[in-house]
Amino acid sequence: MPNKVWTGNTDTDFGTAGNWDPSGVPADLDAIIYNEQAQNDCTGSMTQAAKTFKMFVEPGFTKGIGSSGTPLSPVGFDLVYVRGNSQGIYIEAASGTIDFLDIDTQSNKDDMVQVMSGNLDRMTVRQGRAKLNGVTLTGRLHVLGSGGEQGVNSAQVHIPTGNTLTGSEIVIEGGRLTLESTGITVQGNGGEIVIGGSAGVSTLLELTGSAKCFWDATNSTIALLEARGQSQFRTRISRTGRTMTAAHTYDDAVYDARIGGLLITHTAGVRAHGKNPPLMPMGTKYSFAA
Repeated sequence: MPNKVWTGNTDTDFGTAGNWDPSGVPADLDAIIYNEQAQNDCTGSMTQAAKTFKMFVEPGFTKGIGSSGTPLSPVGFDLVYVRGNSQGIYIEAASGTIDFLDIDTQSNKDDMVQVMSGNLDRMTVRQGRAKLNGVTLTGRLHVLGSGGEQGVNSAQVHIPTGNTLTGSEIVIEGGRLTLESTGITVQGNGGEIVIGGSAGVSTLLELTGSAKCFWDATNSTIALLEARGQSQFRTRISRTGRTMTAAHTYDDAVYDARIGGLLITHTAGVRAHGKNPPLMPMGTKYSFAA
């Protein structure tokens, strides 16, 4: 597996042989490396048909790769490691899959890494900020981070409307997830989850530890909520068309639907198994478990 290092010594074109060390345009199955040697952004000839790469963005790389209109687009990537503080990285799998995307960067640039389309199997965000655009997530998204809402070291992932999460599992340990496409299974062990747009959770939303979830969505359904530990589930905006099919709280978990709660259809009420009764508007159904 030959390594090709981007230098950008000639121009900004991926397809220029002199922009790579050793000289030559990367071939199928090559490892492409972006590091401190880069003199220019890499933004031209981004469609690389019939090629699959491994891609490493190393500490010291501060340039850009692709753009929102012209992402780096091979058939797919066996893996993508992002460690540099880039001005922006735009990638997609044209007809294959990004098998593994791993992000760990101290950049505070919003949506620094963007996957523009195609299939994505596994994604881990330790630090840094990422966005999915029209992606089919087939495996697992794991968000780590510092657990804070803001800050350079927070992992932040934005999944706007238009993504397909069928069959996927999303796990949040820290940082923030903004979810505007409906998830299948979402597990929060820490950090913050914001459910917005018209997104919901079709199988299970599980909150444990210190996780916080804010339900800001309109025309949204959560099939099952289970909140444990010191986790918190809250509404903070009055919205229409929300359905909570079933909800259970345990331990010290908090369910707070005082804002807009009368507009929520609680199909089976909220069942409290722990210490705290749900915080609900007058007339809303809830019960303590035996």
